[in-house]
Amino acid sequence: MSNYRKAVDMVFRKLGKVPSPDLNSATPLWGSRAEVGWFKDYLATTLRKRPSALDEEVVRHLVHNYGTEDERVMRYAEGNSAWLTRVTKGSPVIWAEIVHAIRDEMAQKLSDVILRRTELGEGGSPGDECLAACAQMIAKEKGWDRLKTEKEIDEVKAIYKPAQ
Repeated sequence: MSNYRKAVDMVFRKLGKVPSPDLNSATPLWGSRAEVGWFKDYLATTLRKRPSALDEEVVRHLVHNYGTEDERVMRYAEGNSAWLTRVTKGSPVIWAEIVHAIRDEMAQKLSDVILRRTELGEGGSPGDECLAACAQMIAKEKGWDRLKTEKEIDEVKAIYKPAQ
């Protein structure tokens, strides 16, 4: 039993209450499967089995960000191998992650994808070309028109403008 669990049990005893069952110990985190075992072993296995279209940096990125759900993200590329390519040279983010963000992670806006669902915007603006390409993919998935697409791009660009 962990020290944390012992401390919680002691607090409940002192309060004269019974602790609820510990759901955390039985509930796996998203992207983790108990049968996988150690993370480093899973990563090594995934690197050995990686599709030839993916370099080691991208695979490491996928496993670190999605855990065992990396397979789910890569499955999007089964219908379109271009989705295994990087969105932009400076980032290991691939197009399948953009599709995953839209279809599985409820991304509604370009800013959701750039700032919250992927790492594309974490080191600063990913650049106009990247924003336009991502916006086009989201527009296709969500049925945005040209005006909505441009508005989304402008909103993200405004985030990166220095304060006046």
